[in-house]
Amino acid sequence: MHDGAGGTCKCAHHHLAPLLIALIGVVFLAKAMNWIAAGTADVAWPILLIILGLHKMCSGLCKCCGVAKK
Repeated sequence: MHDGAGGTCKCAHHHLAPLLIALIGVVFLAKAMNWIAAGTADVAWPILLIILGLHKMCSGLCKCCGVAKK
């Protein structure tokens, strides 16, 4: 779903990376506020970073709209 203006893609799956970054921040905030156990946070944030890295590594070309990512 290419919007034609500026070559940006409006596909929903492109919001995954910013969402995961925000979730990492929420995990650290929840740990600091004692809303979740430290052990849970210590496991959750590396998993979120791994998912983010794999997503960025595999998103070289948007298959749904053909917009090449640099």
